[in-house]
Amino acid sequence: MSIFQFWRKGGPPIPPEPPLTQSSYAGAGCIFTDGIHVLGGWQPRKRNPGVTGIGGSKLPNETYLTTAYRETVEELLHVKTVSPRVIDNLKRSLVPRKILESNGYVSVILNFDDLKTFLAVCKKSGVQTTLYPKFPLTLDALLRTRKLYDTTEIEILGLFPVVRTLGKRNKYMREDFLKDMESL
Repeated sequence: MSIFQFWRKGGPPIPPEPPLTQSSYAGAGCIFTDGIHVLGGWQPRKRNPGVTGIGGSKLPNETYLTTAYRETVEELLHVKTVSPRVIDNLKRSLVPRKILESNGYVSVILNFDDLKTFLAVCKKSGVQTTLYPKFPLTLDALLRTRKLYDTTEIEILGLFPVVRTLGKRNKYMREDFLKDMESL
């Protein structure tokens, strides 16, 4: 029996989420990095357009990991509604490398191998996307085959250097994204 057949039958229990030091949070997201580069996206339709990380606001009764994974599926693949089954499968398949907390926001740190797992689990879980001619399963496919639509929250994905000093501000990269990179 494959792991995906096992999931359809309920699957293994979902491991507990690492505890937070803050009692509450307002949003969460995933940071995919190798320590040198980080995945980010150009968000031109925000009040203050710029390059940001992947993530967003918490919905009622969500855990931080649910928020992070839901927002990542929505923004990477332009999915309007992410089923709880997809989130459960991601929780069973990925172990965060690190959890960062800052001002009510939780960043789940994953590497680029985790990104491949993330995409494979989404595909096996039945996630559909119109942003790609073929479902992306690699970082290269995610970056290079994405279609441009004026309805996506993140228009263009890219790899950016990890910036560890905030001494010189950049008007195109959002300050919260730069702060996340400083903590990697």
